[in-house]
Amino acid sequence: MFDYNNSEEIINLWKELFNLYKSSFNTLEYEQSKIFIKNLNYIINYYKNNISSSEDINDESIININEKKIENLENYFKEAYNLHKFKYGEFDLENGEYLIVNINYYKESQSKLQKERLIENINKLSNIVDKNKNIGENKLGIKYDGNRIFSEIDYKTIDKDSNTLIDAIDKLIDKIDAIDKSKLSEIEMNELTTIYYNLKELYSINQEEKIFEVPLNDEIVNNLYNSIGSKLGLIENKEYVELKPENSILKIPDLEHFESDGKTITDVIIDKNIPLENKKYIIKTLENSINANIENSIDSGTSFKAGQLCRNPNSRGNKRSLDCEPNTSNLIDITFDEIALLILSAGNMDGSMSKTMDENGDLVPITINVMDNGEERQLSIKDIIPSLRNLEGEKLEAKFNTIYTLAQIGYLEHFRNLIDEEGNIDISGSIDLIKNHDIANFLISGDFENNIKETGYYFSSDSDIDTMFKSFLFDVINDNENELNDIDINDFDKLPSDIKNKWRYSNIYDENENENEFNKYNSLFKAIAIHCNKSPSCKEQFMDNDKFNKEDISFNIISFKDNDDNGNSITNHAFIINNDEIKQTIHAFTLNEIDNNKYEINDKYPSNQMSYSLMNLLNINGNLINSNFEYDGQYIIKAGIGLLAECGIKLQLPDGTILNPEDYNLSANDVEEDTIIEDKYGVKLDSKFTLNVVDAKILFAKLAETKDNIICSETDSKTGSLNAHSGKFVLNRNILLDGNEDVTNTLSIDDLDIINDYNKIIMNKIKYPSHNGMIHFTNKNEFNKEYNNFVDSVKLDNSINKKISNEVNQCVKKDNGKRKRSTIDTCNSCISVSMGHELKNSLKESLKILKNYDSYRIMIDPEKDIDISDPKSLCRNAESIVNVLETSVDVYKSNIDRMNDNDKEDFIIKLYDTINAYYYKYYKAAFLNDKDILNINQEKLDEMELIYNEALEIYSKKNEGDVTKKIIKPDIETGSKYVNDELRYTISYFVNMINKDNVAIDNGSLNFDFDKEVAENHGNRNLDLDVIIESFNGIEIDETDTTTKKYLLNIHNRLEKIEESFDRENIDGDYKNNSEMVYKLMDSLITKFENVYKDSDADIKRMVKSYRNSNKNINKGNIKSKNYLNIDHVINNVNNIKDFILND
Repeated sequence: MFDYNNSEEIINLWKELFNLYKSSFNTLEYEQSKIFIKNLNYIINYYKNNISSSEDINDESIININEKKIENLENYFKEAYNLHKFKYGEFDLENGEYLIVNINYYKESQSKLQKERLIENINKLSNIVDKNKNIGENKLGIKYDGNRIFSEIDYKTIDKDSNTLIDAIDKLIDKIDAIDKSKLSEIEMNELTTIYYNLKELYSINQEEKIFEVPLNDEIVNNLYNSIGSKLGLIENKEYVELKPENSILKIPDLEHFESDGKTITDVIIDKNIPLENKKYIIKTLENSINANIENSIDSGTSFKAGQLCRNPNSRGNKRSLDCEPNTSNLIDITFDEIALLILSAGNMDGSMSKTMDENGDLVPITINVMDNGEERQLSIKDIIPSLRNLEGEKLEAKFNTIYTLAQIGYLEHFRNLIDEEGNIDISGSIDLIKNHDIANFLISGDFENNIKETGYYFSSDSDIDTMFKSFLFDVINDNENELNDIDINDFDKLPSDIKNKWRYSNIYDENENENEFNKYNSLFKAIAIHCNKSPSCKEQFMDNDKFNKEDISFNIISFKDNDDNGNSITNHAFIINNDEIKQTIHAFTLNEIDNNKYEINDKYPSNQMSYSLMNLLNINGNLINSNFEYDGQYIIKAGIGLLAECGIKLQLPDGTILNPEDYNLSANDVEEDTIIEDKYGVKLDSKFTLNVVDAKILFAKLAETKDNIICSETDSKTGSLNAHSGKFVLNRNILLDGNEDVTNTLSIDDLDIINDYNKIIMNKIKYPSHNGMIHFTNKNEFNKEYNNFVDSVKLDNSINKKISNEVNQCVKKDNGKRKRSTIDTCNSCISVSMGHELKNSLKESLKILKNYDSYRIMIDPEKDIDISDPKSLCRNAESIVNVLETSVDVYKSNIDRMNDNDKEDFIIKLYDTINAYYYKYYKAAFLNDKDILNINQEKLDEMELIYNEALEIYSKKNEGDVTKKIIKPDIETGSKYVNDELRYTISYFVNMINKDNVAIDNGSLNFDFDKEVAENHGNRNLDLDVIIESFNGIEIDETDTTTKKYLLNIHNRLEKIEESFDRENIDGDYKNNSEMVYKLMDSLITKFENVYKDSDADIKRMVKSYRNSNKNINKGNIKSKNYLNIDHVINNVNNIKDFILND
């Protein structure tokens, strides 16, 4: 319901009314237009009068109202007034009606307006004298007691060494007097001059009011005015007066209301009705509190509390190796939760394992396809968790029930603040908890309630494109800033040639090979670069090379969707800057897409900044609301931490020592009372271990790399990650919905919601490493790990989102174009994650390292670009890129004993980057036409991964360094070369199957036109598809023919992986190209399985039932889409098709 006393809502209402007025103006009558303009004029004058009147300082209707918001209303008024005058002429006012345009503010010192101006000027002065590189940053905080806020400015935020407000102001004036003007920048001089004239106005007001009564803070204004005026040479003889304590009180007017209401810090931070301009003082208070605690701990020589543990950096090139920074344990904060989530994804809420019926009619644990020692195997949770492996029957059920209960507690512990007095937890509050820790949302919108829908993340790295972009900004902003001021952000080509020549994007990306990728990022980066010069919060980060080094600056781009004023969905791109020098993350501005690669500034999302320490505090496992565990220097206390030992998991210390469960978990006999779980959750579990206390040595431990440990990429790089396992279990289960057939292996909606919430919690933890703000590039190895973990978590989120959107909310449209029961809020787009992958550069750098040790086999010329399409020019006798990588690893192995440490690690990192780049390009639609992947298929990628694992094993035997092990495999996109290849393979398999049965079918479905001029017109496969479907449906299959059954199952496995991509992307918008082909082929295949094997094969019967249930109420066989499948990516990159076919 609309709150008429809420000024924030009033402002938003007028914005909506103004937009409605504009869009409907041609249909409005004279009187309707006049009424709107009169009322808008009235509200403007009301606000201007009341915020500038001392008498109205306590008026609740002006809370959150400030000059900027009134200025926006005045702009609406001027535009509406001009529209009205153009159509109707001047106003016809009668009966005492009047308009007052451009009314002046009252000049009263104790008004909300003047109080806020004084505080803002003091804030800017503090930044200038303390040489803060960001003058506009909020430096001031408020006083607080425990969790209760006060409105009074904390004098220590003006000067940290002060003892009173008077002392703080005196020290501030001393610093002003000591300023060397010659060392001030132009921006600082301009700001100081503006502050002088602001204070001069307030000084004049005070002089008039002093005739009757000395205004509050009169002495502060007098001394600041005189000090600055003297410094600028505008006052000859400065006159200071003694500051009086009773007349020196600085309070935030709006916060006085909240103080009287008894609001706490957390109340204000999560209150959607309190804007960022008021929250910023509380945020600064929290930030200062963190820093003070850390400094006190360092000064006293004591250790940090949990959540503030010193890092133990051992990675080469880590700039922070001498620092002691807040951090938490990845094992306790993240890996523990990932293991718990894995167990929840394979179990049921009653603590039982999810099971399915085998061919003998027996219930067995569900399985997933997992790479184990390089081979794909069907594994159940029993196989993955060590303590379950040798158990059967009741012992297996009991053990799983124990670890499932501990996993539930791991989840519930994140909501312990929701426990009521009777010990009950209402997990419906989980949505609010996650939302109130959505730091990206808060950073961009200044409001936890705004709920932006993220669709993509771009992370900068040390890639050539990102380095060029940063260099361009540093060069242009420092040398040519005025050249960009009048250029529209979409008119980069209008810049002078000397500036444009610094933009070397086309030298890095081949526009012809990657037209989509080139245009997308080239135009966005250009628009960001131009607007950065116009945005003070952005510009400051790239000014004066002596302040910030390029290495201190990295950037992220967060893409998200919201609605415009007319309810239309728009795509936004928030430009995020990470500054390691000042340890801040800055939201500089947000651009929204308006047309094909065109952008405009979105004023809805103003600039904002947060310190790394504050982001850690507000994180979901931060100390503001949750403290993840207790730590007394010897033991870790955390409810349910015994899950690790109960799973039989082995850990490994940095020195290589392997810890068995008995080595890190206390025996139940060693603790007199271990009743935390029982007291909190009413659960009593029998165990030989303590379930809530472990040895603190695990703080720096990780999962041990032993073959008998939990099966995951953390223990064996050849297998999938914990999150990948969880995603597969979720996708392999049937959602229990009304009307579904009675099937085993079900997943209730409540179970799915818990899994979804838990993963979002883990995603937030991964996204904000406690020592470093948001994930961003620091050094290569550390960034690779964090980026990889985040991609992994996002892929799981996408899998869960696909399950919820398609099966629960029916977001894949029915064939009539309508959704079953979905809305824009329930059908969310999946998230993509990307970075600047540079295949050629990574490969070249890896070969350059090796050439120093074997110039005979490594053939490259380090001074020239490499041609990936010519393997022989890279390595002697190499016939393919796989041969190149094989040779390079062989050279590495042969020479590792004489390589220096830098080269050993750098080669592994560059090889890792090379293979990641291949996966990225092969799986992403933008690179379909990329010449570098012309000869690549999935089998070759698998070979590359094995080659990397071999190199990693060689490195690990000779070095103690901890390099990234997992290859990053992004979600496969429907327009990628992978899908193109797999669809062509699949069609050929169908045709071979049909022809094997002697059914006449034209092999033309496999023919592709090689004429460059007409190939595009011959890519439509609708007729081919109809023939294939009709022919396949008509063939007879012998159910006892095992060869044919295996052949069909192989087709199914290929199609299933492709279909996942289409289901994921078809959640929102039109059906993707080839959707009809994929869905019809799969529907036809499932029907064939249903008809032939329904009584003879339990696995196929289960597969069919699962497919039908997951697609209930959606007839995929009737879906329509474009069906273009061609080999233009080959034709456009090859001069001689015949040679290519013969030699490929």
